[in-house]
Amino acid sequence: MGLLVVMHRIVFLSAVALLVGLVLSASALAAFPGASGRIVFYDAFSLGSLLTYPGCDSSACANDETGYALRTVRPDGTDRRSLGSRRSGRPCSDSAPTFSPDGRWLAFDVNGSSLVISRADGSRRRAVPTPETVDRVYRPAWSPDGRQLAFVAVRSEPDRERYDIFVANTDGSDARPVTDGARDGAPAWSTKGLIAFERSETESEKDFFAPDIHVVDPRTGDERRLTRSGGGANPSWAPDGVRLAFTRRPYPGATPLHVLNTKTGRLRRIVRRAFDPGWSPDGRFIAYGCKQGLCKISPTNRRERILARRRGSLHFGGVDWQPLRR
Repeated sequence: MGLLVVMHRIVFLSAVALLVGLVLSASALAAFPGASGRIVFYDAFSLGSLLTYPGCDSSACANDETGYALRTVRPDGTDRRSLGSRRSGRPCSDSAPTFSPDGRWLAFDVNGSSLVISRADGSRRRAVPTPETVDRVYRPAWSPDGRQLAFVAVRSEPDRERYDIFVANTDGSDARPVTDGARDGAPAWSTKGLIAFERSETESEKDFFAPDIHVVDPRTGDERRLTRSGGGANPSWAPDGVRLAFTRRPYPGATPLHVLNTKTGRLRRIVRRAFDPGWSPDGRFIAYGCKQGLCKISPTNRRERILARRRGSLHFGGVDWQPLRR
């Protein structure tokens, strides 16, 4: 038994050492740290309550039952806004928003099939061309220099659909896959140039609802698994490029929020229920979808605060935090 324990420790320390090597080999790029601006999130709601959401055009909603709209709020929970108006004709299908490293732009997906970039206030939308080799794309993430996007690309094959992480310029050019798994999703690009993502090893429903966190260097393809046995989903890097927040499962519910120090391997549970975490640009807080709506917490003292209540919505998700110049 003692020999087995020693062997497990050796394997664990080897994994941590390899990950540290990946982190140190990635170039240090200008990126997301800064003052903490507004928090963006999507609001998922039943179309039966559409009249309470005048910012949406129901004729272009994602499906017949559920709508999605982007909202922003200040870090103290005040000044909640909707990105768009009925006059703009914006569809109720905008999801997975993420701020650019300079805080001036938003990238998000529409109807889970295409990518859009807009100004931080939701104006001046432009579509990002989809690679000809894929059927649909969703869940964007900015590169640290703001010149590229990582995203999930879905490709149809005779006997299955492939879900891989792609990287492309923000105009859609030079798109290429950087992972090759059964079902990869939820990319998060660190300030040190690495992409964390969730992976389901097979296409079974059991694996789909219990993925694990992996990390890849998009330049070299070097890849490493960080969690096991359905241990992680929805990764979000801290501004230091070392701490990684994630939940145990990919969807709302009783999903504990954890923070992993990728240098030391230390893992801490922060709160019992969370969804789609997003670090503040100053590294002091994590915002996330919670049972009440939108919450934030300090990973240091674990004090949770409610920023916005759902008030009839199904749930809040896609949480990200706007970086501002100090």
